[in-house]
Amino acid sequence: MPGHRIRSYRPAMHTNQPARIGAILTALLLTTGCAASGSAPGAVPSPSAAPPADPSPVALRLGFVAGLADAEVEALQDALPAATDGRVTIDVASEFDSQALGVEQRIVRGVADGAIDLGLVGARAFRELGVRDFDALIAPMVLDSVEAQRAVLASDLPDAMLAGVEPLGVEGLAVLAGPIRRPIADAPLHTLADFDGISFYSWHGDINAMSIEALGAVNVDASPSERNARIADGSIRAYENSLAFLARNADWRARTMTVDLGLWPSTAVLIADGDALEALGEDREAVLRAIAAVADDALDRADDEQALAAEACSAGASLALAGDDAVREIERAFEPVLGALRADAVVADHLDAIATLTDGIEAARIDIATCEDAAAPATPDPASSPEPGAGPGSAGPDAAAAGLDGTYAVEWEVADLAAALGGDDNPESAEVARGNAGELRLTLDRGRYDLLHVPSGDSCPGTYAIDGDRLVMTATSRPSEWHCGAGLGEVAVDAAWAVEGDRLTLTDWRVPQPFSMLGFNAVLLGTLPLERVGAE
Repeated sequence: MPGHRIRSYRPAMHTNQPARIGAILTALLLTTGCAASGSAPGAVPSPSAAPPADPSPVALRLGFVAGLADAEVEALQDALPAATDGRVTIDVASEFDSQALGVEQRIVRGVADGAIDLGLVGARAFRELGVRDFDALIAPMVLDSVEAQRAVLASDLPDAMLAGVEPLGVEGLAVLAGPIRRPIADAPLHTLADFDGISFYSWHGDINAMSIEALGAVNVDASPSERNARIADGSIRAYENSLAFLARNADWRARTMTVDLGLWPSTAVLIADGDALEALGEDREAVLRAIAAVADDALDRADDEQALAAEACSAGASLALAGDDAVREIERAFEPVLGALRADAVVADHLDAIATLTDGIEAARIDIATCEDAAAPATPDPASSPEPGAGPGSAGPDAAAAGLDGTYAVEWEVADLAAALGGDDNPESAEVARGNAGELRLTLDRGRYDLLHVPSGDSCPGTYAIDGDRLVMTATSRPSEWHCGAGLGEVAVDAAWAVEGDRLTLTDWRVPQPFSMLGFNAVLLGTLPLERVGAE
């Protein structure tokens, strides 16, 4: 089913509490051996005197929602080691399931509790937690272009907003710009009347819900996986998201975007555990400077919207315009929402400041002739698999010599997969089986792998290594490469492997946590043999 992700059939359970940064950074007193009594000045020290060891890198654990600001996560993964000569890195905290309702609020609480060091969440997350300082950034049709965001985020306003998170027990580090989110529906939304009574999904957040209801639509508050299923069966007729998202999901039932209705930006907020930052010692300032630079460059990393529009149309989506009169009518419909937000004096001040900063900046405009000129979408070849990635991996020569490299497939029927996932004993088995049944293709190529769900086109790549008869596959830590929900950076396979003829079997799985991606893959890839369909 389009939009479903290969993911664990229950949210991953976090059982191994990571060491706190303060413990990792505990200083060790290293002494060198003294010269023997009577040694001449300048004598060579005893061979037993070892040089001081380089301290191990500190890995800051980051929780985030996949798809919100993937480019910024990757920029942080590159920037922090570069700014600290490798002493500080970022690890993705995999215990937060991006498909779960309310995941952003749980990430904020995780930072406050010290379970993770950094959190990157939507600005929409904070109102529910009692912080309204970011409300003006996501108020309906207030920031409706990249240039409007640029003007606001270059001012002193973000710093004032970030101070508002302190009562939550976290430290606000940066506000990051994001793409404009627009309505996408199963039919063009040209006027306010077109919204009346339709079921409309918006990402979990109070202001989103208030805004959708102000249009006369019925707001649907659901998990992303439920959204996907209900769009497919027609019980959700519209949703809000970016042009990039539409381009990736142009085969959905709802695939017509009204491009001159910029509802709100996908603004993200980076927060930290203050104790974790203090524990960085002299590297703290370098880390903060690197984070500020990543935030400043966020808009420069954004894809061109006109190019995304062309990509979406080529993939089968449609673009529509409401027109100036309808846009003004919809803006009037949002006035009660803005009035409610202005009841808070701080939010009112922020809205006034934004109005001044963006005076004269027009809303983003997309040329819908792009769709009229777009070529028919290419039909994907189900027999082909995405390239697993360039560059040799640690498994290369051994895997090739052993005949392991190649592409293997396994086919799952819905009923069989539901039974393998626990059947009636697992209330989620039927839904997850419907989303993940069909053909799976596993490509192994010189230390890199790709696991492809052929019906949806979802690609789940990473690296692998072999040690004798053991195969260990580890998911990529790069968000832009990962289209499979939870599991970024996790071990995906740890099993004994054997190839007999054209058949690959994976047995003796080491699964310390059954409710994880590893446990799920043990069912998907370890229950039935995989058949070779072509060597790479």
